[in-house]
Order: sequence, then structure tokens, then C-alpha cells
Amino acid sequence: FGTLMSVLIVDRLGRKSLLLLSSFLMGVFIFLLALFFILKSMGDEQDWLALFSLMGYIFAFSFGLGPIPWLLMAEIFPDRTRATASSVGTMLGWTFAFTITETFIYIEQALKPYGAFIVYGAICFACVGFILTFVIETKGLSKEEVFRRLQKGRDGRGGMGGEFSEAILEDDGH
Repeated sequence: FGTLMSVLIVDRLGRKSLLLLSSFLMGVFIFLLALFFILKSMGDEQDWLALFSLMGYIFAFSFGLGPIPWLLMAEIFPDRTRATASSVGTMLGWTFAFTITETFIYIEQALKPYGAFIVYGAICFACVGFILTFVIETKGLSKEEVFRRLQKGRDGRGGMGGEFSEAILEDDGH
């Protein structure tokens, strides 16, 4: 349901807004899951809280951090490099997913279940900061405008790496 909702509203609300909301809500729901495990360790099992947290987390992921990165990859890379860059992005995404899956048991053993979810919630909130700092809004922009914004950056000093952005503009014939 969340992905369908995202498809219907992404052009109205923007990619960055959905990413921010998604990351923030994922952090909230993961912290609620940590709260469930804290309560459980004290003998107060609130099973509804675990179910609510997981459902909320999945919903938040499905309208933002699930689909939007795929859309952004299509919008920020020039035609000439899109296939390679998207392949690298996809590989990194799955590598991180694998790493999280493989290391969860060790984090859980070291920090207890609630500690592991507090760490993951903090990562979601750090993602909010990353999006605010580095992700540009591409809603309604032509490819040329996207490349110019990537070249200029937020502070006007080169953004995503001056040479990288200049190479993109030159490679794409702009």
C-alpha cells in the first residue's frame, strides 16, 4: 500500500520530502520496537506494540526509502553512465542489506535486542541528516537543471564533487 501511495503522491510532495518523512518515521517505529523489548525485559509484554512497530516500519519504508532511491538513480545519472552507476548503487544497497542481516545477531548479543534496535533507529535519524544535507529535490526539474544543481551544490562550492559534476555535464553534452 505504501509503494502505491508513493507513486501517486511523489510528484506532488517531492522525492526529498518523502525520503525525509520515511526515514524519520522508520526511526520512530524502530525506537518503539526497542521500547517493546525494554518492556519485555521488565516482564511487561505488550505484543500489540511489536506488531504496530513492525507494521509502521514496513509502511514507512515502502513509501520512501524503498522506492524513491530507484527513482532518484534514474534522475541524477546521465544516460551514458546510468546503467553502470545504477548497478553500483544496487550492489551497494544489497551489500548493506546483507551486512545488516549478517551482523544483527552479534549486535543483539552485545547490546540486547532493545540496544540493537536503538542503534538501527539512530541510523534512521542519521539518514534524515544525510538527506537534508546531500540529497537535492529533483521534482519538476529537467536533467540539465538536476546536473547544474549537483554541480553547484547546496553551498555553491561544488556540491557532489566539482570534477564529478563537471564530467557529468560534459559527458551528457551540456
